[in-house]
Amino acid sequence: MDVLNLSDLHFSATADADTQFSLLAEDLRGDLDCFKLDGIILGGDIANFCLPKEYDVATAFTKRLMEEFKVPPEAVLIVPGNHDVDWAVTKAGFKKIARKDAGSLPYPEHICDLGKGKALQICDPTQYKARFDQFRAYYEAVTGKPYSSEYDLQCTFLRFEREKLIFVGLNSAWPLDHLRPGIPSIRARAINRMLQEISNIPDSVSYRKVAVWHHPIHSPADDRIRDATFVDRLAKFQFRVGIHGHVHRQGAEWLRYDSERGMELIATGTFGAPTKELPTGTPWEYNLLRIEDNAITVESRYRDGIEATWKPYGIWREGPTTTSPRYTVPLRKLPEAPAQMYSRSQLLDFIKSEGMDPSEYRLAVEANIFNADGRLLLQKRGPKARDERGKYEGVGGEVEMHDLHGCLRKEISEEIGASVVVNIDTLFEVRPVVFEEEGRGPQDWIVVSYLCRLVSGKPRAVDKNRTSEVRWFTIEEAHCLPEAELSRSTFRFLQLYKKKYGSRPYFERAV
Repeated sequence: MDVLNLSDLHFSATADADTQFSLLAEDLRGDLDCFKLDGIILGGDIANFCLPKEYDVATAFTKRLMEEFKVPPEAVLIVPGNHDVDWAVTKAGFKKIARKDAGSLPYPEHICDLGKGKALQICDPTQYKARFDQFRAYYEAVTGKPYSSEYDLQCTFLRFEREKLIFVGLNSAWPLDHLRPGIPSIRARAINRMLQEISNIPDSVSYRKVAVWHHPIHSPADDRIRDATFVDRLAKFQFRVGIHGHVHRQGAEWLRYDSERGMELIATGTFGAPTKELPTGTPWEYNLLRIEDNAITVESRYRDGIEATWKPYGIWREGPTTTSPRYTVPLRKLPEAPAQMYSRSQLLDFIKSEGMDPSEYRLAVEANIFNADGRLLLQKRGPKARDERGKYEGVGGEVEMHDLHGCLRKEISEEIGASVVVNIDTLFEVRPVVFEEEGRGPQDWIVVSYLCRLVSGKPRAVDKNRTSEVRWFTIEEAHCLPEAELSRSTFRFLQLYKKKYGSRPYFERAV
């Protein structure tokens, strides 16, 4: 599924939204081959000065995007940023009081200490909350749903039931006003409500979860979220990815709390900030999130001129000298697997330990076979293969017996020859994968992936209908194969293998 991720749009009343839309649509349909979006995420700062005319431009742009790419209102997630707070409203809502009187007043969060014994109090909390009214009107015009004026209820959801995926939108701008523009936070009571709502979803533990808010946690600027304990709560609740904006440049980092928990943080960059607000040398940016199986591939795009076209943004380092315009982050982290896995019951216990229901998955084994030269064997799926026809992958198949190693040896014999003997050296990974099977649609699988070495025999395509070709590749050659020529499982294997072992054989020690 494809989800468009824009942030920091900063629409002005005179913005050329028509050109912005045309350039974006051309890029999606062209380089990215995306003609339909499954969802849209807007990460805040929709307008520039929180003026009604700016939101009129934003509404027209967003609705056109939804119409052209067939996105229903319920598949749009929007969070506010600091530019979506109406300073004019807050300026009219304060009165001066003596600091000594502030402690006895209700709404202590609405007291602004001026020092020297003076303070300002918000005299009308209801009027004060109206600083989000322009954003709320835009939100309702786009999604068809109201955005609550109550801070505890400012938490929104996108739920994709078929894909078992939840996006949650949080308001990090809720405490901001013209006197305190640099104190963003995530309200604990809003987190409480959100986690409770997710807990009420049947089988909620099996859902992949992503949170979206506007302000960064790590930033050299002062206007960052200083209390990041909310991320620890999200990580404990199995949120694996957080998406934010505000910093006007793309980025990614792993935020770890202890040896077991952590989240990937994705900074979106700015889609339309005024040139003077761009960091030096930073272009306009956006992300397309390609979600498949249990990972998000982030397609990074940029343009460096007012009417310039969008291009791939090769900023993610893959090695000392190579970069890529995309990177992958996991949506689900299975617990640390044992060095080996021998039996079906061992596999089922492992799946259950993650809180997943094994009955919802079909089980498969996969052999990634290396020869003495460190080359990897890949077979091409034949014209009558069950799925992934014409694509390269390792050797394997469905688990049909209790002994996983016995099942794997049976598949090796049937696919590449009875004379082929391998050592099953180590368990590489247990990974969820979705395969498209003809006549049955998408199928959820758990693949047990092993690293193996060829002992004897010459691999060949036993059944040309199932396996049309068998070839040896260096890791570099395999890694350079286009994604479209690899099975989903093998594409994932090659990505993780390269990160763990580089281009060397796994059985060689690093120098």
